Amino acid sequence: LLNDCADLIVMGQLHHELDAPEPLLIECKRLLKPGGVVAIIDWADADNGKSPPVGRRVPVARMRAELESAGFTKIETHDVYEFHTFMSGKS
Repeated sequence: LLNDCADLIVMGQLHHELDAPEPLLIECKRLLKPGGVVAIIDWADADNGKSPPVGRRVPVARMRAELESAGFTKIETHDVYEFHTFMSGKS
């Protein structure tokens, strides 16, 4: 895919499966147009009996740090889902 080709990239239920999310986040940054948004929806870090084991869930602070490391700005956490984290960042 070409650089700057997307306005929005949504990653649903994927982040906790990645052993090293940084390369994928950097690729998302490359694909997004300036001001484009990456949206990550994944299991919340809280134990709710439905999510993957604690060791697989990604704490909000770590997810934020990974987005910052990949060059995203205006990172926001959206309180929408009871059992999920919804975070976004702009390219």
